[in-house]
Amino acid sequence: MEENFQASLPGAGIANARGVDEAKADIGFGNAISTVDGINGHKPFPKKLTNVCNIATLYPQYYQLVVLADAGVNSIKDLKGKAVTIQQRGNTGELITRQILEVRGIKYSDVKVSFVG
Repeated sequence: MEENFQASLPGAGIANARGVDEAKADIGFGNAISTVDGINGHKPFPKKLTNVCNIATLYPQYYQLVVLADAGVNSIKDLKGKAVTIQQRGNTGELITRQILEVRGIKYSDVKVSFVG
């Protein structure tokens, strides 16, 4: 039996959930939060996803914020005016970072954002 696999790039939890919903992929890796946001039609999804579900949890995933010991950052609010490195736009980690900043009243325009892959 011949098996064919195709990896489409770029991808991440959000892009993969949309790809499965749009029948561009049969399966995709993602974060549970991305799938739940998609099913509920929450940002960054433009509409509710109706053709996806979570089938397995591979590992617990934690969001981590790391700063230099001497950066003078003791809370999220202290990031204002600082350089902040974030995942590529559209990745679940980028969305979580934006939400955490917004909850503390900080917009991307308030920090020096660098998006990395």
